[in-house]
Amino acid sequence: MKKLLFWLCLLLPVLSYAQERGTLAYLDSRPFYGEVVLGDSITKNLRKLHLLEEKAEKGGFRCEVTEKEKECYRIGGHSPLAIYVDVANYKIKNILAYFLIGKGEELDIVKALMSDFGEWAKDDNGFNWYGNKVSVMSHYSDDLKTFYVFFHDVTQP
Repeated sequence: MKKLLFWLCLLLPVLSYAQERGTLAYLDSRPFYGEVVLGDSITKNLRKLHLLEEKAEKGGFRCEVTEKEKECYRIGGHSPLAIYVDVANYKIKNILAYFLIGKGEELDIVKALMSDFGEWAKDDNGFNWYGNKVSVMSHYSDDLKTFYVFFHDVTQP
């Protein structure tokens, strides 16, 4: 019985730490994007996240950035309409940002992504970048009203 109590006392801090890591407050204060540090500020300054849904997987949930009009979220000088974040295993796995199409905003965004990630994949249409740790996809929405940028951390399953 004493051994069981001893092991429970040892495991309690570990379990509470794991539970803390799955909270929005933890993610707001430590916005890690897997092991990746990207050149684009949108992935470094995630703050004020709003929970949209919890997922069945361990440490998984989906949330939205509520302060998207701030300077730190701009790509190519343009603020996104919406930023959605998918979390798996207590780390950011995907970031999806939507931008309104207007007077060439999408061209400014692609130029900014090129400056952060280099040239796009040579066998592609100029909207996608692939790396060992991250892939970045950008394109027009089906209704052609918005332009989206999708960051995916490929180091996570």
